[in-house]
Amino acid sequence: MVGGLIMSHGDDHGLRLPPAVAPVQAVVLAVRDDERTLTAASDLLAALAAAGVRARLDTRTDQGFGRRTTEWELKGVPLRIEIGPRDLEHGQVTIARRDTREKIVLSREFAAATVPGLPTAPRKPPRSRGAGGRADRIRTHPVAAARPGK
Repeated sequence: MVGGLIMSHGDDHGLRLPPAVAPVQAVVLAVRDDERTLTAASDLLAALAAAGVRARLDTRTDQGFGRRTTEWELKGVPLRIEIGPRDLEHGQVTIARRDTREKIVLSREFAAATVPGLPTAPRKPPRSRGAGGRADRIRTHPVAAARPGK
């Protein structure tokens, strides 16, 4: 069962879990290790939990930001919410969708209300994504093509 989920919901960048089965629906990433950023990230996490979103807070600033984003992407978390000092100055957060790989910039006050509806937006079913890509990658080997009866 798990193998089928991984096979049908994976791509070159890791898992792409549907929000209904993902253990973590959103991760809040603090870009820098300063008090203001960590407080804003914690507040956003609390607002997401109140909205019914299974979310985690990643404050491991001892690791590089790129490494942390890659780690959550490989795990298949549907939404990544990035918040840093510049975002706080502009009163916004950046949301990265795992399924479409697009980034959305939202104001901080509307982020918690908007996030629960984002992963359920219409998207292409996994079967049609996988079948088209798989058919394009299948090749007939010249030796197999030259065998009699084939």
